[in-house]
Amino acid sequence: MGTQLARQRQINPKDVHDDVHDLARVNPEKLAHEVTKLARKKNHADGQLDAADAATSLMLGGLGAIATAGLLALGTGAQTAQRDALIREWELRGNELDEVSPTPWERGVKDPTLAFWKVPWLAIPALLSAGGYWWANSARHSEAKGKRSIAGGWEIYLGLTSLLSTGLLVHKVVSDRSYSKRAHEIMSGVKRVELKVAKAS
Repeated sequence: MGTQLARQRQINPKDVHDDVHDLARVNPEKLAHEVTKLARKKNHADGQLDAADAATSLMLGGLGAIATAGLLALGTGAQTAQRDALIREWELRGNELDEVSPTPWERGVKDPTLAFWKVPWLAIPALLSAGGYWWANSARHSEAKGKRSIAGGWEIYLGLTSLLSTGLLVHKVVSDRSYSKRAHEIMSGVKRVELKVAKAS
């Protein structure tokens, strides 16, 4: 048995207008009821479209932010590898100093994870995305003029990118500070590190 398709009737605007006009004259109560029913259906359909738009924007913005965070993590990993190589080279050369300096940037060598002064490279995308999010959010609220509005894909992307890049930045800064502090403690003898080799069975 073949699939039965629903027939879509063509709507003639003039016929609809005449029918509504006649109904308003003959039975205004029924017309009011039908118009209310139609308004509720439209409101429900609009709500479903809004939900679909919001879900699409969230998905696209979220995927874009995750991809951007992945690229930032990739760059941070490369910078960290370069940083560790410089530290190893510094240690192999015996620091060339009388005092204890576990990292070469304490003596003026450029840290590859910093853009300038003490500002990490990761701070740049975090600040740019935060600024972009603030601008997109302000523009949407200004355009909506107090009415309820849905955040677009770009706004969600910038907001999530700001959040993720700030998280990476905090992790990097705290991790580097912790490394330097513990390295100083180990090299000065405050903390001891024991190398425990597992016995062969």
